[in-house]
Amino acid sequence: MVLTLLLIGCGFYLLYSVIRMKVTGEIPRGLINVKINLDRAHDKEGYIKYIFPRGIIFGIILIASSTVLLLSEFMTVSPYLMLAAELLYFGGIIYYAVISVKAQNKFLF
Repeated sequence: MVLTLLLIGCGFYLLYSVIRMKVTGEIPRGLINVKINLDRAHDKEGYIKYIFPRGIIFGIILIASSTVLLLSEFMTVSPYLMLAAELLYFGGIIYYAVISVKAQNKFLF
């Protein structure tokens, strides 16, 4: 249950970071590889434009899936809903990891 609460918090933090990135135009260090030098990045605006909608969607997926998993601790939830939440969660993690790396390579290196 603690891990599920942590995942919900991570989802909200991701939403906050992505929205702040869009508003300020500065890329938070927590969203990119530590080896990337943002001073030498060639297309920060392209990275922000590319990652913003995908970050919002992944944050919502993370919050929704974790909420379903948390609710299953306190009440009976359909096993099909649990399976869908877990598949959506794992698929979302894989998708976000792949697009994040591709975006960093394309826009920031």
